[in-house]
Amino acid sequence: MGMITSEKLKVYKKYFGNTEGWDRFGKSEDKEVLGNYEWVLIDRLINRLELAEKGLVSDGFNLQTMKDLKRVCDNEKTEQELRELTGKY
Repeated sequence: MGMITSEKLKVYKKYFGNTEGWDRFGKSEDKEVLGNYEWVLIDRLINRLELAEKGLVSDGFNLQTMKDLKRVCDNEKTEQELRELTGKY
């Protein structure tokens, strides 16, 4: 499993979270930094964070999301950067 880093989030933001744009027009050096698996992981975490933010999930789901966030992000700064993407893409 890949680890989410600030560098990977930078690539994600460069393509505005648009997987089709990244897939079709993404530069090879960007794809070396951020692979498809990590892209999907970022998308899923953002989606889960948005659901939690809106109060649409159980406490257990929210707790698991926070555990997953800590498990896949390389540090707290990256976790915060990922949280800041909720509602933007």
